[in-house]
This record gives sequence, structure tokens and C-alpha cells, in this order.
Amino acid sequence: MTQFESLPNELIYVIFKYLNASDILNALSNLNSHFTALLTIYNDYKVDFRSVSKDLYDFVCSQLVPSHVQMLYLSNKRNTYGQIQNFFNRFSLISFSSRLRSLSLKSCLENESKEIIDHLHLLTKLTVLSFVANAGADFNTESRRRLVKAISQLPLLRICTIKLYSDELIFDDIPGLVFQSLKYICLGISSLDQLVYLCRCAPNLKRLIVDAIIDEPLNIDDCSSLANLTHLSIRTEATMEEFERLLSKARSLVSLSLVCSNFQCHDGNRWQ
Repeated sequence: MTQFESLPNELIYVIFKYLNASDILNALSNLNSHFTALLTIYNDYKVDFRSVSKDLYDFVCSQLVPSHVQMLYLSNKRNTYGQIQNFFNRFSLISFSSRLRSLSLKSCLENESKEIIDHLHLLTKLTVLSFVANAGADFNTESRRRLVKAISQLPLLRICTIKLYSDELIFDDIPGLVFQSLKYICLGISSLDQLVYLCRCAPNLKRLIVDAIIDEPLNIDDCSSLANLTHLSIRTEATMEEFERLLSKARSLVSLSLVCSNFQCHDGNRWQ
């Protein structure tokens, strides 16, 4: 520890950037006054609670200063069930607003999402957001609308993953909706119509990934909003005619990943 302690503070902080907050705090808290001062000043903590014990989770929470956290990952998966609600019983989401740049919430339940969605727009430094609902969660139309609107109010958001397994997000019934900075989005399910509306609202969107497309006909004639897409990955039962309409407008596309059981889409001559 003597050799590590002799390193310049700037170099120690560089090392911290590659470590999880739980590792840093568990190893160096209450060691000596020098490290106590370093831990107090450092304000770029990455907090990832996916693989920590309950005792370590409680300890890290007791040491955590929300304004010093730049990345937060919470999960309700089997070995950490109830973690999201427990964490936000200890801390308010607003308390992270001054520095948080990346937020990931996995297996989120609807009853614990209301406050999160209500205050999400206050995280104005956020550049990365991942919101994945629990497979059994049922988000009503109003909840989905509020979530979409909150995301649109994040001025720096570039990368976004939103997966609600029971319902699609709605983009066409919110006046003035714009995702000005968004470059990458991954959705759970969607209709082709809603994807076109999304691209209209996100003029800088380059990458679009959708786990499943709802089997509905494409009703929009103007698909010019797809012109800036460079990467598209979707699973769908859409007809080849609908794909031809979409792809004819996606003229910047350099990568296409398609999972489809529609036999029309297996016709190599049409793809040429």
C-alpha cells in the first residue's frame, strides 16, 4: 500500500476511473487520512450494484455522495431483487442531477417507476440512459407518454435503451416532441409507423435497434425521416413491400440486421 500511496493524486484518480465505486470504497475507506481525503474529493464515481453483496451494498450506500456519482447501475434481477426501490428509498433521483451522465435501471417495476419518470428530466447532464422494465410489468398509456416526454427533455442524451416488454412507446401524439441530441436508440417493441415518427423527432439519429416489430401495416407515406440512419437492426413480420418503402428512404444505411420469417423477405432477387 505504501507504493500505491506514494503515487501522485492525479495518477490515483486516473486509476479510479477504471474501477467500480464499491471496489474503491471497500479497499480504501478508513485506511488513513490521505486516502480519506482523496475519496472525499473524488467526484467521478461509477456505481454498479449488479454483483455486490448486501453488506457491501449497504456500506457503499453509507459512503455515497450523490453529487460525486457520474454513472449509476441498479437492477432488480433475481440476486438483487428490490434493489431499485431500496436505493431510491435512501436517495432521491434529484440528488444525482448535478453530475450523473449515465443511468441504467434493469427489471424496473411500474410502481417504482412513477417517481423516476417524474424526475428524469432533471438529470440534464445525462448522455446515456437504459430503462428496461420487468418482463411482467404493465405500463399504461399515460406512463409511457410521460416517459417519452421526459426523455425528450434530456438535452445531452445521445444513447438510449428503452424496453417495455408489454407495450410500445408512442411518439406521434406528443406535440413538439424532439430528441435533438439522440444518436442511438434501442427499443423493445414498436410498430413501423412509430419508428418513422421517432426518426422524424430525432433528426440526428444514426442507429436504431428494435427487438420486435408489431405486425401492423405501414400507414405513413412519407418515410424521408429515415434518411440519416446508418445502422438498422429489427425483428419483424413486415411485408417485402413495406421494407422496400422503408429502405428506399434509408439511403445512408451501411448496416442492416433483419430477423424475419416472411418468405417474401427471403427472395434474394428482390434484395438486389
